[in-house]
Amino acid sequence: MLKRLRLLLLVLIAISWFVFILPYLLVQTQWGAHYAGLMLSNYNSQYTISFERVSHSITKPYELTFENLKIQDKAQSRTYLTSQKVVIGLLKNDLLQLNRLDYLLLENGQIEVLQHNAEFNVQFLQLKNISVHYLDTAQNIEITLSNIYGGAKPWSTRLLTDRLDTQFNFTIQRAIYNQFKSESVFVQGIQKNQQLRLSNLGGNINQGFFTANLVILPNNQIDVAQLKLNNIHFQSTDNVSRINDLITDLPNTTVQLLSIINSSVSLPNLTIEKANLEAKNIRYDGQWQLDKSDLSFDAQSIVWQDELVEQPLLQWYHADDKIILEQAIALWNKGNIKLAGSWQNGLLTIDNMIAGGIRYQLPTRWYQTLDTHTLPDIFPDHIVIKQFMLMPSLLIDTDPQFPFQLSSFEAFGNDININTSQHHVNINGSMLLKADNATFNTVELNKPDLSMTLTDKNYLLTFSTLIEQGILEGQAHLFTTQQLKSLTLNAHTVDSQVLALWHLINNPLTTNKFTVELQGLLIPLSLNGVLKTNGNSYPIKDNKLTGY
Repeated sequence: MLKRLRLLLLVLIAISWFVFILPYLLVQTQWGAHYAGLMLSNYNSQYTISFERVSHSITKPYELTFENLKIQDKAQSRTYLTSQKVVIGLLKNDLLQLNRLDYLLLENGQIEVLQHNAEFNVQFLQLKNISVHYLDTAQNIEITLSNIYGGAKPWSTRLLTDRLDTQFNFTIQRAIYNQFKSESVFVQGIQKNQQLRLSNLGGNINQGFFTANLVILPNNQIDVAQLKLNNIHFQSTDNVSRINDLITDLPNTTVQLLSIINSSVSLPNLTIEKANLEAKNIRYDGQWQLDKSDLSFDAQSIVWQDELVEQPLLQWYHADDKIILEQAIALWNKGNIKLAGSWQNGLLTIDNMIAGGIRYQLPTRWYQTLDTHTLPDIFPDHIVIKQFMLMPSLLIDTDPQFPFQLSSFEAFGNDININTSQHHVNINGSMLLKADNATFNTVELNKPDLSMTLTDKNYLLTFSTLIEQGILEGQAHLFTTQQLKSLTLNAHTVDSQVLALWHLINNPLTTNKFTVELQGLLIPLSLNGVLKTNGNSYPIKDNKLTGY
C-alpha cells in the first residue's frame, strides 16, 4: 500500500512538472517568451505581440514582468508600443481579463496613440522615460511628448473622450503641439464629474517659463484661473494675422488673470521688447474680448511697421460697462505722447491728448496714400478726440520734388472724429496749426499758421505767412488730398517766383503783388485758373500762363 502511494505521488509530481512547472520555467526563457508571444498574437485579432523575456516571482503571484515588449497594430502595420520593461499587475479576481489590470508600469519606451484604440483600463498607470506621439491628419494636429515620468489613477483609453474620473501627475522633458514647443513640463490635476482640472501646469518655453491653473468644462470651454509667462522670447516668421489664424479653433476661453513678465515678441511686422502685462477677465469667443477687463502694460520698446515706440505705458480698468483708459504714455520720435479717455461699443473717446518734442519725418510720397490708408483690425471703428494739443515739434518731408520743414510746429484741435469702420481713415473736425518758421522748397516762411476744417473728405484750409518783407494769405478747398476744388492766393510784396518754386505756375510773370485762383488735380499735378496782377488777368492751363 505504501509503495502504491509513493508511486502515485511520483506520478502526480511528474504530471505537475510537465503540465505546470516546466512550462512555467520555459516561458521565462527567451525561446519560451518568443513562443508565448506567437500564441498571444494568434489569440488577439487586432495586435501582434512580441517580447524577449517574461519573469514571475512566487512572492508576487499576480505580477508579470516583460522585457523588450512590442505591440503592433495588425490592420495599420504601425507600432503601438515598445518598452524595455513592462510590469503588469493582474486583477486578483479575474486573472484572465487582460484588458483590465490592477497596475501597469512602462519603462524606457514609446507609445503611438491610435485614433481607434481598443478599450483598455488599469487602476494605476505608471510611466518611466516614455515618449508619446499622436497624429490626426484630419484635424491637422500633431503632438509629441518625450521622456514622460509619472502616473494616473485610474487610466483608460476612454479617459478623455468619456471624461472618466482620474487623478494624474506627470513630468515631460519636451512637449511639441504642432509648431509650439515646451520643455521640462509638469502637469498635475484631476478629472471629476467630466471636468478636467489642471491644478499645476507649467514648463519652459521660448527661453522662459510658464505656469497655469485651469479647468476644461464638459462643453470644452476653458476657464483659466491664472496664467503666468516669464521671460518668454517668442519668434515667428508669420505675421500677426497668420498667428491669429492658428487659434481660430480655440474653444470659448476665459482668463481670469494673465501675467506676462519681461517677455519679448519678434514677428515680421511687430517687435515688442521686454514687455510686462497684467490683465484680468479676458475672454475669447472667436475673437479676443477686452470690454470687461482690467489691464496694465509696459515695455521697453515696440516696433510696428517700422514705427518705433519707446517706453509705452498703458493702464485701463472696467467700470459701468466700458473701459476707462486711465493713461497711455509713450516716447515716439524723440518726443512724448500722453492721452486718457474711454472705450465702449467700438467707440474710443480720447478726452485729452498731448504730444510734444516730436521730430517726425514723413514717409516717402505720404500724400499719395493718405485717402486710402488702412488701419489694422485692432483699431476701434470710431475714434473721438475731444481735445488735442501738439507742443513745439519738428515736421520734415524730404521729397526731392517738394521738400519742406516746419520748426517749432504746434497744433490744436477740438472734437476730432476719426471713422475707421471701413478700414479707411475718415476725419472730421477742426485744427489750428502754426510754427515759428518753415521752409517750403527753399522758400523761408516766418510765423506760418493754418486752420483746417475737415468734413467727410472735404478739406477747407485757411492760411497765412510772412515771406521776407511780404505776406501771403490764402484759402484752399479739397475734395480729397488729390483733387483741388479751389485755391486762392493773395500776395503782397512777395516775389512771384515763389509760384514756380512751389510748382503752381511754371512761367509766372515778374511781380510782387498778385492773386492766383486755381483748381484741378494735385496727383498728377494739373492745375488751371487765372493769375491777376496790376489790373490784368492771365489764364493758366496745366500749370502754365497762356495768352501773353
